[in-house]
Amino acid sequence: MKEKDITGKKIHFIGVGGIGMSGIACLLAEKGYQVSGTDIAENDNIKRLRDCGICVHVGHDAEYVKDKDIIVVSTGIKKDNAEYVEAERRNLPILHRSEMLAIMMESSTNIAISGTHGKTTTTALMGWVIDQAGFEPTVVNGGIMNAWGSNLKLGKDDRYVVEADESDGSFVNIPRKFAVVTNMDPEHMDFYKTFDTLFDCFKTFSTTLADGGVAVLGIDHPHVYALWKKIQNRQPCVTFGIHSEADVQARNINFFGHGTEFDLCFKGQQIPIQLPLYGHYNVINALAVAATALECGVQPEIMQKAFQSFQGVQRRFTKVGMWNGATIIDDYAHHPVEIRATLKAAKRAAQGNIIAVLQPHRYSRLTNHFQDYTTCCEDADVTIVLPVYAAGENVGENKTHQDLVSTMKGEIYNCENAEDLPLMLQDHMNKGDMVVCLGAGSISKMAYSLETQLKQINSLQCA
Repeated sequence: MKEKDITGKKIHFIGVGGIGMSGIACLLAEKGYQVSGTDIAENDNIKRLRDCGICVHVGHDAEYVKDKDIIVVSTGIKKDNAEYVEAERRNLPILHRSEMLAIMMESSTNIAISGTHGKTTTTALMGWVIDQAGFEPTVVNGGIMNAWGSNLKLGKDDRYVVEADESDGSFVNIPRKFAVVTNMDPEHMDFYKTFDTLFDCFKTFSTTLADGGVAVLGIDHPHVYALWKKIQNRQPCVTFGIHSEADVQARNINFFGHGTEFDLCFKGQQIPIQLPLYGHYNVINALAVAATALECGVQPEIMQKAFQSFQGVQRRFTKVGMWNGATIIDDYAHHPVEIRATLKAAKRAAQGNIIAVLQPHRYSRLTNHFQDYTTCCEDADVTIVLPVYAAGENVGENKTHQDLVSTMKGEIYNCENAEDLPLMLQDHMNKGDMVVCLGAGSISKMAYSLETQLKQINSLQCA
């Protein structure tokens, strides 16, 4: 299906409230298409969609698709969904969200960013740098970009910067001239089953490019290094990292109160960079952006200014409150590798202790990576573990948060009920400390409400 085939059609998204689906739906609406959608509950994404003029119903009903021409779904939509069943009965075209995004990007020069960690921040930073260089790209991301207050920034030229989600293998559908791979850890193994399958999918992503396409690879990661070695003789590549073989490198890395500074080194040049982000992993994300931007012809001086003015992404080490001199941070990290990296960054940024509040995401992920979960909070001085955010899964024979608490070492606490969290934190938060709330589920709402809850508790105790 091509863009001409969807012109004038009524397009309906089932499960439109997801961060990926909502960005594509809003993109279509901003470009003048007739868009509607449904989801099971209200959320901030749905509010943004309605602000874009999209009709969104809460709840699923066959009635909602009866006058529609094209249906868009994500992998999470089951085939027994009432709207899906009705769409099939009516022989309506049912497209995966990646297929719809591919239609919109078919004739553009595209930068697609993938990897098991760091995609969202890298996509936002890439979009910001390319935008500041005057290219006016469209940016479609898996998180809310602070500069634009949305997961979508509509551009004026034919260049797209998109987060390419590898979770279901559909990222290979996205047409791309630049394929960026930040890293490659065993993740989403419920879909891939084996690491070899995951590796092969990233190989396809990195080699099936538009004419003149370039694979931009983070070779500090051993699996991405192996990918580079495997494809470099038949696919043009640019590499980035601290690694001595990387084309674009960071040297003289220093962390300070408001972020990071390092020297960007490429082709004999050395450019000082200031980045208002914490952590070694964000240096690597910035190198991915720099390597790609240089390939696009962005001047180093422009890139230098763009890095310094970057405003970040919501839920990526976002300060959401203060209490008793301690800082409260909300972060999306939910894989053990991400959690470990975030806490290392927090350790460098905080003046006092690190208090990790961990909400494991999905029973299957906790079970598949259990040993890594048991050690991922070792940089925290105190760890509080909440019940698993199931995301629709049943516990079955999987591991639980109680199993995790009983296995982790250090000062570990089990918090069975979210309403008990403020009381538990109150005993640990002191001036200079940092509370880092970690997870992809409901923990973000808890993080945002903690300051108010702690103040209320303190007022009651002082009364």
